[in-house]
Amino acid sequence: MERVRSRAAEFRAAIEKCNQKMLPITFESFPRGSCGDAALLLAKYLQNAGLGSFDYICGEYRYGEWEFQSHAWLQKGRLIVDITADQFEEITQKVIVTTDHSWHKRFKGKLTHHADFELYDERTAKTLAYAFQRIVSCIDEEIEK
Repeated sequence: MERVRSRAAEFRAAIEKCNQKMLPITFESFPRGSCGDAALLLAKYLQNAGLGSFDYICGEYRYGEWEFQSHAWLQKGRLIVDITADQFEEITQKVIVTTDHSWHKRFKGKLTHHADFELYDERTAKTLAYAFQRIVSCIDEEIEK
């Protein structure tokens, strides 16, 4: 669990360091509105680090007839990995790696699919592959310092 937390924190820091103009528009107000793409990119990073594959979980929380919030994160068994939960005002942690589902269960999340952006249509896969390369290059720059 600590290796996952360390790698997730490293990836989150790299997203924050990257030039946002070099990333998809979904990262324009990171972490707000970035959860889906960030989860997919993080899944690839964790897999490349030898930490296995993760599932993409997505759900929504309705708090009125027309009002709702959606959110996406990674999960492996009971382990939740979330690097964008702090887009919600009640969360202050930038990186959540936990088996405590108490906050996430409000979204009634469902396993949508295996978390791998390469399974998407060609345009989306290429866009996310480019973003992945940009983020990883920010990590590599930090390591070289």
